[in-house]
Amino acid sequence: MSSATDAPCLPVLPSAQSCRRQRWLCATVWIIGLLVIFGAGAVSGAAGYSYWHHSLLVWFSEHPEEIPDMIVEKLQSDLSLTPEQLPRVAETVRRNHAELEAIQDDIRPRINERCAAYEEEMHELLTPAQYDRWLPHFREVRKIWLP
Repeated sequence: MSSATDAPCLPVLPSAQSCRRQRWLCATVWIIGLLVIFGAGAVSGAAGYSYWHHSLLVWFSEHPEEIPDMIVEKLQSDLSLTPEQLPRVAETVRRNHAELEAIQDDIRPRINERCAAYEEEMHELLTPAQYDRWLPHFREVRKIWLP
């Protein structure tokens, strides 16, 4: 004679409510996962662009003599300059760049004085530890943004 325990095991079917809950859970996990991946890509892209832009500005400040040639090359590709225009545009870019550099050379002493006074004021206001953290940052910003 066979007992109840010898009866074959039948699978337990999930209820309709359980299936709905699982679908919502699965969809929610997928949506959150996609948002996390998209967010990570956006953060990575922004950080990469920021690093590239900063590096470019530092390079420009260290190699000002190459800027006119880069400008002419960019104008040539963007504007499709004719062979007649190219030498005149290149001469105009180089001349104006040189004049702007001369203006920067004229005002650079005033900027240096103002920056030295600024550093001195901050030295008086900040603790030595704060000043030691602030000064390299200020000098890096100054190298990039001030002539």
